[in-house]
Amino acid sequence: AATVSNGGGQFNGAINVGVDDTGYDVKFFGDTASAYMLWDASTDDLILGGVSRLGIGLTAPLSALHVRGADLTSAVITVGNSANTVNNGDSLGTYNFDGRDTSTNSAGGMGNISVKAVGDQNTGRTPTRMIFSTHPDSGNDASLLGNVVERLSIDSSGNIIIANTGGTLYTTTA
Repeated sequence: AATVSNGGGQFNGAINVGVDDTGYDVKFFGDTASAYMLWDASTDDLILGGVSRLGIGLTAPLSALHVRGADLTSAVITVGNSANTVNNGDSLGTYNFDGRDTSTNSAGGMGNISVKAVGDQNTGRTPTRMIFSTHPDSGNDASLLGNVVERLSIDSSGNIIIANTGGTLYTTTA
C-alpha cells in the first residue's frame, strides 16, 4: 500500500491493479464534492458518480456525455449488436430513455429509438427500419417496464407507419 499526499507522481510504464480475472475496485475522487470515477470490480462497470461528466474529443463537457469530433462530420456514436450475422427482425441498436417518478421513485417515462433489420444479411443487403417507441400508460406498473410499444417507424424505402394502442393509424407507401 502507498499513500501520496500534497504532491504528485509520475509513473513511466504500465500500472496494473490486480490480476486478470481477479478484480479490485479503483476509485478516483474529483475536486467537487461527491464527484468520482469508479471501476467496480464486482460488476465490471466503470461508473462516473456525482456531478461527473464524460467528454470525448473535448476538455469541458457540457452534459453527462458529450461527444465532439475533430470536424463537423466526425462526431459519431456507433451502437451495434456485434452479431456475426443479421437476420430479419434483429435489433441493430437501441437508445433507451427512462425517468423516475418523484413521489414513488419508480421507473416511468420510458421509451426508445431503435433500428431493426428488415430481411436477412445473406441476401447481400440488410435494409433497416427505424422505430420510435413509447411506454404504454400503465400507471408505472413494474411488470410492464421495458415493454414499449412501436408508435412511429420509417423503413429503408421511406414508408412511414404511425400507430396507437389500437393498432395502425396511418401508413404511407413511398
